Amino acid sequence: MFKSSSSGFTLIECILVMFIIITIMSISIPVLSRYRKVTSAKELDMVCENIIYYINTGKMYVKNKKLSDGKLVLLQDKSGVLISGTNLARTYKLPKNMKIEPLTGNYSRAISYEGFINEGCTWVVSDDYGNSRQIVILVGTGYAEIK
Repeated sequence: MFKSSSSGFTLIECILVMFIIITIMSISIPVLSRYRKVTSAKELDMVCENIIYYINTGKMYVKNKKLSDGKLVLLQDKSGVLISGTNLARTYKLPKNMKIEPLTGNYSRAISYEGFINEGCTWVVSDDYGNSRQIVILVGTGYAEIK
């Protein structure tokens, strides 16, 4: 008798495996893309909360130390926020996929010795996925908020 000693896969087996792989990929790629966008939006929310905390902490520091030269500054490369004053310079750096820029006003705001910012402004924080949040710093108030 003649025995067949073929080692390998038949064409039908290869086509079936390719069909299964393509089906799994067609389901998982859109889900993965949506997951990345949602996690990026959550990361953006967290970064905005951190910026608000950073701004308010800096204003309290200027108020407690009675500094007359406190400043809140956006970095020119749109990568973060700087609080500066006498013997103080702290920077909050954004993640690499995010940037911050002024929507209204300029890149710098003075902080009075009472801890208030005398000029209102709106800054926009955005990421690479098209998500964005506005940080509004109101005049004569001791807080900033996210819109």
